Amino acid sequence: MVRTYKRKSDRTERSTENVQQLHKAVMAVRKGQSFRQVAEEFGIKKSSLRRAVRKDGEGKKLASYSEMSQSRLIFTIEEEVELVQYLLTASRIGFPLDTATVKSLAYTLAIRNGNRVPDNWEKNKQAGKDWMTAFKSRHRQLSIRTPEATSIARATAFNKHNVGTFFEKLRRLYQEHTLTPERIYNVDKTALTTSQRPQKVVAEAGVKQVAQLVSHERGETVAMLGIINGIGNCLPPCLVFQRKNFKNHMLFGAPPGTQGFCNPGGWMTQEIFVQCLHHIQKHLRCTVEKKVFVILDNHVSHISVEAVDYCRDNGIVLLSLPPHCSHRLQPLDKTVFSPLKRQYNAAITSWMYNNPGKRQTIHDVAGILGTAYNRAFTIQNITSGFKSTGICPLDTEVFSETDFFQSYISDKPCQQSTTPIETSTQAAQNAAVDGPPDPSAADCPPDPSASRSPDSILICSPEVIRPYPKATQQRKRTGQALGRSRVLPDTPQKAEMEAKKKKAAKKPRAVPKKPRAVAKKARASKKRLFSEDRRWTLQGSYHQSSEIFNVNEDSRGRCFSWYKVLNFTHKFICPTLPRHVPPCPKQCPILPRHVPPCPTFV
Repeated sequence: MVRTYKRKSDRTERSTENVQQLHKAVMAVRKGQSFRQVAEEFGIKKSSLRRAVRKDGEGKKLASYSEMSQSRLIFTIEEEVELVQYLLTASRIGFPLDTATVKSLAYTLAIRNGNRVPDNWEKNKQAGKDWMTAFKSRHRQLSIRTPEATSIARATAFNKHNVGTFFEKLRRLYQEHTLTPERIYNVDKTALTTSQRPQKVVAEAGVKQVAQLVSHERGETVAMLGIINGIGNCLPPCLVFQRKNFKNHMLFGAPPGTQGFCNPGGWMTQEIFVQCLHHIQKHLRCTVEKKVFVILDNHVSHISVEAVDYCRDNGIVLLSLPPHCSHRLQPLDKTVFSPLKRQYNAAITSWMYNNPGKRQTIHDVAGILGTAYNRAFTIQNITSGFKSTGICPLDTEVFSETDFFQSYISDKPCQQSTTPIETSTQAAQNAAVDGPPDPSAADCPPDPSASRSPDSILICSPEVIRPYPKATQQRKRTGQALGRSRVLPDTPQKAEMEAKKKKAAKKPRAVPKKPRAVAKKARASKKRLFSEDRRWTLQGSYHQSSEIFNVNEDSRGRCFSWYKVLNFTHKFICPTLPRHVPPCPKQCPILPRHVPPCPTFV
C-alpha cells in the first residue's frame, strides 16, 4: 500500500453516518419502494443501492472503510493504546525509543500475544515501514523528534523534594518581606563566542554540504552576566574578557552602562562577582531598609564570605536554586538566553557580511552584543520566564507530575509488602503503563491496573518485554557535599561558610612542582639515553661488536666499573649494557657524548 495515498476523486467517503443511511435505504427497498425513488430520497446512486441490496440479501455486512480496515490491523485498539502510552512514558522519563527499537518491540509484542504477523515481520524480526507509518498516522500524539541531551545529574536532581524546598523558602520570603515583582531579580551567566553557530539558510536543493564562513573553528569566549527582574526590566550586563588587563575599548558598542572585567581564565570568579554586586547596588540603590532579592544558581563563584558580607551591608538577599535545577527554575535559562544566542548568531553573520575577510576577535563581541541585546531582553521574554518557573507570580503548582518523571530512575524502591505473591500472568497484567511512580507518594508507584480498561485481557504488555530502567542503590558519596537551596545572608549559612573557609586555610600547601622547562629537559635527556641504548641493542649482539671494536673480557669489565663510578646504573642504562656496547664511549658514535671516556683506553 502506498504510504502517502492521495484521493483522486471528490466522492464522499463511506463513513459510519453514510452506512446508516444506506441501511435505511435498503430497508425502504425491502418494503416495496422502487430503486429510483429511494435513491432520489436518500441521495444515493442507484448502482450503489443495488449493490447494497444484493449484499444484504447474501448476508454480507455493510461497513464503513474505517470498520473494514480494523480487520486488517495486527494489534487491537486496546493493544495499540497501551503501546502508545508506553512510548509516551518512556519519553517522559528520559529514555525515548528510536524507530528501530519501536519496530522490534512491536514484533516481540505481537508474537508474545499470539497475533498474526506478515511474512516480512518474521523475516526481519521487526515490524515493517508501512506499519510504522500507519501507526504514527493513527496516533497523532506521536512524532519523530531529536532529543536534547540531559545529564543524569539534572534528571535526578529535579524532583519534588528539591523543588518543594525551594518554593517553601520563596514563599517564606514573600510573606516576611511582602515581595513585589520589581524587587525580585534573577542573575545568571552565559558564554558569548567569536564563532557563530550557523542558522538555517536557503540553498540549492540536493546539495549534501552547504558552507557558511565563520571566523574561527572554535573561537574565544566572553562571559556575560545577565540581570533581569519580575516586571520585565533588565540592568546593563557585565562582561568578563579572557585577558589579564582590562581596556576601555573592549566595551565599544556594548549596551549603555555595561561593566567590564578581565580574568585570564575568561570566566566568573568570586572576586569578580563581588564587583558585579557593586554594579547591581549602584543601579538599584538598595539599602538595608529597601531590600532586593536576587535568585541565582549554586556556582562556587556566587557563594563566598565576601559576597555574603557585602549583601548583608547593602540590603541584597540571595536565594540560591537547588543544584542542577537551573534548566527548569532559572528564568534567564528558560526564555531569555535562547533568543539571545539566536539573535547573537544572526548579528555575527551580519558582521561577517559587512566585514569580508576579517576575523572576529573578543574586541568585537561587545558591539555585536549591543545589536542582539535589546532584541532578546524584551519585556515579554523576561516576564514569561518568571511566570513559567512559578517565581513571579508565585505558583507552587506550575510543574505537573509528568515534569518529575525523569527523576523516576533514582527513586527508592517500595518496602516489601506482606501481600501474597502474584503469578507471572498476574504480574504481566498488572504492569505499569501510565508512567513511573509518583515520588511524593511514599516512593511507591500507584496501582497500574487502574489505568487499564476492565475489558483488557492482554497476555503481555510492553513494559514486561522492555521494563522501565531503574537505578540500583548506590554507595553514599564521601566527597564534597552537594549544594542545596539557601537564603543568604542568613546567620547559620554564613557561619557554615566561614568554618569551611578556615578549614581550607589550615590545609598544608602542596610541594611546588619543578619548573616546566627543567622537567621537560630532564625527560628529554632520559628519553635520549634509553633510545640510544635500544638502538645499539637492536643493531647486534656482543659478538658483532667485539669484531668491530676488538673488545676483550678484561677491558669490558673495567669499562663497566667506570660507568658505575659515573652513576650510570640500572636507572639510566640497561642492566645488560656490558654485553652490547663497546668499552670506550670515545669509539662508539651511538652512546651519549656527555659520558667521559674510559681511562683504560685514554
